[in-house]
This record gives sequence, structure tokens and C-alpha cells, in this order.
Amino acid sequence: CDSCSSTISNCTACSSGAMLMTETSGPYTANSCEILTDCPTSWFESSPNACATCDSNCETCLGTSVTCTGCSAGNYLMLDTQGPYVANTCESLSGCPSGWFESTTNSCSACHTSCKECSGLPTTCTECDSGRLLMLATQAPYTADTCEVLTNCPSGWSQTTDLTSCYLCPANCDSCSEANPLQCIT
Repeated sequence: CDSCSSTISNCTACSSGAMLMTETSGPYTANSCEILTDCPTSWFESSPNACATCDSNCETCLGTSVTCTGCSAGNYLMLDTQGPYVANTCESLSGCPSGWFESTTNSCSACHTSCKECSGLPTTCTECDSGRLLMLATQAPYTADTCEVLTNCPSGWSQTTDLTSCYLCPANCDSCSEANPLQCIT
């Protein structure tokens, strides 16, 4: 100890090269000084040269006990705030919820608000909310895998039979067949 309170084993500050452990967890005792350069896994630096434990769902955290940077087994790290989920928290889930995608192993990112479902990137839509159509190709002003506020596909595009998406027809067609998209209807 560099300084202590009431007894020599009740440290309030540590000498250089040691960290004050503020809680009892695992091999560490509250108010003890440990020869460490950084806080151990599942701990964070709560103040200069002092370590506190992360929330039980967090495997690693930063700045506060509930600002998770990694999750314990069986939990997913939520990277954004959307709906009931808060950024940098760990949730006990079997996979990313609807409207989210697994951006890295056991980490979920929210889909863009125009997408009902997405994959790989927040703006790579795979399904749209009602009142939007999924564009399956890129031709100005539309971009593939985006959800557009349309009730019908624009000229030069045709709608899928499930009425959820638009596919691009050949350049000389106003509309084409889903069964044979290269064949013009008009």
C-alpha cells in the first residue's frame, strides 16, 4: 500500500506499478494492491490505478462496469441502441434478434431503419417493412439491396410474385417476367 485506512491490509492507494483492487472477486481481495500493469480480464480501470469488476454478463468492459466490450459465454454484445437494446450491453440471446445482424462473432449490429432484416452491413437489406420494396439490382436512382418507399416497381422493373421486391428488366423492356426476366412483357 502507498496509503491505507484503519489497517495495513485496507489499502486506499497503491505504489507505482500496482493496481488497487476495489472489490473481492476471484483471487483478488477488496482494498488490496496487486502488482499489475493493467486490470485483469473482467475488470476495468475505475479510476487511475484502481480496478473494479465488470457486470456479470460482460467478459470485458471499459470505463464503467456495464459498458461491455466483450460478453461472457451465451451472451451477445449489442453494438447499437435500437428498440429495447442498448449499445455496449450484453444480452442473453441465442442469436441476433430480428432487425439486427451478426457483425462479428457474438456481436449484433442494428439494421438501418429502412430495412426490416439485413445481412453483412446495416444497409444491405434482405427484407423490407410494409410499404417498401426491396430493389434487387442497381440502376440510378436505385441501389441493390435497399428498401425504397414504393407501392409498385418503377418502369423498367418488375415485381416479384410475392410483391416484396423489384428486379431489373433488360434495357428495352418496360416490364418483364419473373420466370424469365430476360423476356419483355411490354
